[in-house]
Amino acid sequence: MCQKWFLLLLVACCPSPSNAGIIDTVTGWFNGGGDGQPTPGSPPPEEDGVRNIHTYSPMTANTAYVLRYALAPGAGNFSDKVVDFAAGEAQLFSPVDGDLVIVFSAGDGLNTSSVMKEIPFLRPFVYTAAGPASLVDAYSQLLSVKGAASGDGPLADAVDEVTGGDAQQLRLVTCTGADAGGMQLAVLCGPWAALRYPRANVDVVTFGAAAWPSALNAPFAWAWQQLVTLHYLWPFELSAVQPNTSIDDAVLAMAAAVNPLITPDAVAQSIRVPNLPEFVPEQYADWAPEDPLAGLAPDSTLPPEYQLPEGDECPVILCKTREALSLSCLGFGKGVASGEDVLVDLPHITLTDPNTSGDAVVAWNESDATLYLLFKYTEERQDWLINAQVFQSEDFTTLIQPFTQATEGDRLSELVPNVEVHSGFLKQFQSLALNPVEGGGESCMDLVPNTELLRAVCNLTQGAEPLRIVSSGFSLGGALSELAGVWASQMWPTADILVANQGAPIVGDENFVILAQATFGRAYKYVYRLDEVPSIPPLPDYMQTHSGIWIMNGSVILQDRPDLDIFETNWNDHTCDTYIIPETQEEIIGYVPQVFNATRVSVPAWVYTAQPAKQ
Repeated sequence: MCQKWFLLLLVACCPSPSNAGIIDTVTGWFNGGGDGQPTPGSPPPEEDGVRNIHTYSPMTANTAYVLRYALAPGAGNFSDKVVDFAAGEAQLFSPVDGDLVIVFSAGDGLNTSSVMKEIPFLRPFVYTAAGPASLVDAYSQLLSVKGAASGDGPLADAVDEVTGGDAQQLRLVTCTGADAGGMQLAVLCGPWAALRYPRANVDVVTFGAAAWPSALNAPFAWAWQQLVTLHYLWPFELSAVQPNTSIDDAVLAMAAAVNPLITPDAVAQSIRVPNLPEFVPEQYADWAPEDPLAGLAPDSTLPPEYQLPEGDECPVILCKTREALSLSCLGFGKGVASGEDVLVDLPHITLTDPNTSGDAVVAWNESDATLYLLFKYTEERQDWLINAQVFQSEDFTTLIQPFTQATEGDRLSELVPNVEVHSGFLKQFQSLALNPVEGGGESCMDLVPNTELLRAVCNLTQGAEPLRIVSSGFSLGGALSELAGVWASQMWPTADILVANQGAPIVGDENFVILAQATFGRAYKYVYRLDEVPSIPPLPDYMQTHSGIWIMNGSVILQDRPDLDIFETNWNDHTCDTYIIPETQEEIIGYVPQVFNATRVSVPAWVYTAQPAKQ
């Protein structure tokens, strides 16, 4: 570990037609290509006048994938299942193993009731989450009477059937709608799926301003923000998307159709969650370490039915992030030193840049097409000198451009402009991912030059397209994992991305937060007790990506830690494994042991009575 005085010096110095006419054509697409399976290499940016999916932004690519099902949900020769219920139907698709798409249909809308009703499947998480009774009653038709709180019922049974009884191994669930009522049901589907299938990322894509019923209250909005990984609440209507029927590939036809609608304003609107409360309530903004946690702590008086069960084999949020945190902590020698090589079963390549001390491990799991991008923690004095470069750079998104196939209008610098990030973090990431290898030629991505990081990816995958990408790091590595999440979303725009880090500093400004949410979605950012590093740089131009996870007093609390003065924090809490303080011999049980020992995540008590944030 670095001495505390150096860190303190560091801080001190520094009108649309109907879709009905295109259904027959869309139905024909389902028997064609574009099924999302990994394939060797990438096609050229344009072939026969049709752009490939890599030339689009991740926002367009992910939306096009969903539109393939939303515009013609009954078509296809792959596994699907229809669940009919009084209010409508739910159509299920499993395009590849581990992925599930649920398309809801329920007519013109369900937001007609002025009566509020608690949402049954959220009872063990946030029991006060509520919405219009007409909508809640409609979704409840998909739940069993006795098992509603655990999400049991006809919808869960259908998921089991479609996945061949392997639903708990799902890695991605996407909820969307085929009409106005279906969009509203898709909004409820997000947290239902996240609680029911905790290993999975859950995405929600809706279309139209009425998709989110205004009566959904602040506790629901908070729960939704915590549980849904990536979301696009597009302001334009589904009927505005008119696919080009001359394009044979379904996803490419949808991408060409929706792309003109995905503007910078639309992107910014799509990530806003209505009725969201403050991440740290005003009454706790000045919280200090000597103060009691009060409402920031879990409510210990709640009966068991209002709390997530303890001892669950796969606790929500914890289950899907444990592997990433373990690999990024123990994958750089710590595990081997203690007799455990966490990378032994994964083909991997270690990268080091001698000029910046940038270190990374790239690993590949061929069986499920998962790519791991792991970034090393701060260890050497030179790393802290990188951290000390606290001024911001506007170059991140423009530096990415030459190393992707994205074309004009689909570059991240155009869709989320004026992004600024920490120049030192960018320098280390650039040394690994954004500097061409001298004499390296093209990578396995057509017309994209080789970099150290991309060359390692190509060597491991042999050009196969990753379906899932896990980006993780501790300390400085945590900051790089967020930059890598954005980079990977542009490189492989249809891949499902999980960003989970621990003890990470603040990466950039408010526009970087928007960029992160629009590309990879929710970052699972763990903060241990009074760890100093998540508070730096303590400057007004830096903004933390929200929905933090605070490990405090033996609980893993879904709570952003209040802003602390750097002198209120503790350097000894900055450890990802077990650490003995030399001076006192006190044992600090760090991030990874805490996350693996935890039996559930906890909801802070203030959430149950939360109100929407002041606009």
